This record gives sequence, structure tokens and C-alpha cells, in this order.
Amino acid sequence: MTVLHAGIAQGPVLLLDEPLSFWGAFDPRSGTIIDILHPQKGQNLQGRILMMLESRGSGSAPGGLAEAIRLGTAPAGIILVQPDINLAIGTAVAETLYGKSCPVLAVAASEFQELSKAPYLHISHDGRVVPSSTMPDGSARRPSMKLASITQRLNGLGSDKWAVHIEGKRRAAAGEDLIFLSIGEPDAPTPTAIMDVVNTQMRAGRYKYAASRGESELLDSLSAQYTKSTGRPISTRQFIFLPGTQTALFVALQATVELGDEVLMADPYYATYEGVIAAAGGIAVPVGVDPDNGFHLKAADLERAITPKTRALLLNTPSNPTGAVLTRETIAQIGDVCERHDLWIISDEVYATMTYGNTVFASPFDEPRLEKRTVVVSSLSKSHAMPGFRCGWLAASEEFIDAALPLTET
Repeated sequence: MTVLHAGIAQGPVLLLDEPLSFWGAFDPRSGTIIDILHPQKGQNLQGRILMMLESRGSGSAPGGLAEAIRLGTAPAGIILVQPDINLAIGTAVAETLYGKSCPVLAVAASEFQELSKAPYLHISHDGRVVPSSTMPDGSARRPSMKLASITQRLNGLGSDKWAVHIEGKRRAAAGEDLIFLSIGEPDAPTPTAIMDVVNTQMRAGRYKYAASRGESELLDSLSAQYTKSTGRPISTRQFIFLPGTQTALFVALQATVELGDEVLMADPYYATYEGVIAAAGGIAVPVGVDPDNGFHLKAADLERAITPKTRALLLNTPSNPTGAVLTRETIAQIGDVCERHDLWIISDEVYATMTYGNTVFASPFDEPRLEKRTVVVSSLSKSHAMPGFRCGWLAASEEFIDAALPLTET
């Protein structure tokens, strides 16, 4: 890790990764840095930008540019490694985000290779990058262990998302009378009949390792359920049973999304979506939905958000948090868009059984033409009031399940 100090900024700045592995292109829409040295990607990016994150107070703000934006901090400088990027492009990015106070320095690629070997870099008042072996106060750099870049991508996207819920639980434990709208946890207890069966089965010895796809009786039940709901045969080889919908989402995205790929999702969206997409290296791209249209995602709005980097749509119907239930007609229109642009559909259907009145649930998996590109994630957490049991699954084509299975076995 090379540390950069800027004499022309108010405080020290921190280069958050080894120079070579941190070279990337900035995506202003999502506020992320995309690594372009991934060996399986051939992305045509405009250049390499190294963002230097200014330290505030006694601590620094780790986590890349996205975290800097959340914390309201600004980079103390941007180094453009030429000729990989045009100086005008980098200057425009800096001015758009932070105004003209953010310095933009140009360094030849060969020169930066040498500069990055130093433990510290200083930016002089006349705008030169100067290597150094010590901090400005003369102290030497303390050695530190290096964490994988995924920890930076997910910084702030885990338990921080549940701060309101955690505070509510604390207040409820202290005796406050609260109504929780923060998490999709059923108010009703797990039915006694289920608890009795679980107790009987556990005492009978049903607590050993199961087959990696799931127990045969369970797969038979899923096969029967989906055969009935889709109106066509769905085999037991089209499922993987997993510990909850969140794990199923993780596997689905790991199997479909490459580093830097965009994943579209209706906005408002469930709190964990951004993080689980980032874990796969993807970029979450929210697509706004109109309250006057019942928060229903429109196919036309979806299509306008598609770029050459778009890889998948993360669909949630019925929606958490809006409650919107997409009609079969809307699902078909969205499917048309995904077919035209060859997108995966990751369909979160954990609330599928919770529709009321004349509202009928519809899934893209119901459409035979969409089966190959649809991956359903669901669980018993809501339908059977069993959130702590962690009983979830993937439903998809046999080809997808066979390819994704090693992700759950290794």
C-alpha cells in the first residue's frame, strides 16, 4: 500500500490498495472504481484513475470512492496515469464531483511504476509527485496486513443497513411500544404443527449432513409445487436447497455477474440488494418506479436504463418495501426487454404467497420462453413464518443448477 500526502490539500490522503490492482475506471453513476485488470474481462474503459481518499480527523475513510461520497469526504487528489487516460476527462470528473479544488495530476505510466514502489508519495505545492520513505512528520510506515478488495466493496453495505432496526430492537427491549417496519419478519410465531414435526424429526436423528442439492423428499415437494404453478413439468434437478433467500441470492449473482457488470433493480429496493450485488463485483443500478403507477416497474423505464455493461435484472415481486405485485402482462413485457438485451432475470419471490383479494402472483419462471434466463430465489421465511430456520432455494434450468452447484459445495 502506497500512502500519498498532498501538500496542496488540507490533510493526508490514502491510496486504498496496491497501485497495480487498484487501477480502475470511475463510474459516476454508482460512485465505484472498477478494476480493469480482472483476467476474465476485456472491458473497453476510457482509462485508469487512482482516487486518493482524504483522511478526516484521527481516522481515515476506507472503502473506496463510494464510501467517500457517503461520508461527504473529497479526494485530496486524482492521479491520471497517462497515456491511459485523457487529462481533460479526469479534470472533468474531478470538477463535476468536487469542484475545482480537487487537484488533478498527470504522471506518465512508466514514471508512476517507479513512484509506486515508494512507501509514501508526497504532492508538492508546485504539483509534483515526490516519492518518500517517511511520513511528512518523519515517521516510518507501519506494516499492515492486506485485505481482499471485496471488503472495500462491501464496506457500509452490511449491518450498517440495519442501524434503524437494531436501534428499534434496543428500544423495544427497554420497554418502548414500537411497530417495526424495518424488516420482513412475520409477526406470527412459527406454527405449532411445524415445531412439533421439527422436534420429532430432530429427536429421530435428522440432523446429519444432507445431499448438496437438498433432501430427496424436499426436492420432490418443490418439483410438485413448481410443476403445478407453471403448468409444465419441473424436475427435481432444477433446484438447490440453501440456507435462506439471501444465500440463494448470493449464489445466483455469483453465477451470473462478472466484475463491473451492471445489475438493474427497481427503486425503492430491499436493503441487502446493493451489498449482495457488490459482493459479486457488480454495480447496482436503481431504476425509479412511480408511486402513481403503484410502484410498478415499467418495461420502457427498464430498457432506458440498459447499457452495454448491463448483465442482469434483479426483480422482486411482490416487492419489499413497496408491496407492488407485477401483473402477468407486465412480467411478459419485462421478459421481452430481457430477451432483446440477453439479460438474466434474478427473481426474488419470497413473498409470492402473500397476495390478497383479486391480486394474482406471476413469475417470469412461469413463461416457458424465459425459463433459461430466469433464476428464482425463495424461502419459507415469510410463507411459513420460519425466518430463523433458514430454509431457501434456487429454482432455474437444469443447466444453470448444474453450473451453480459447485458454488454451494466448495
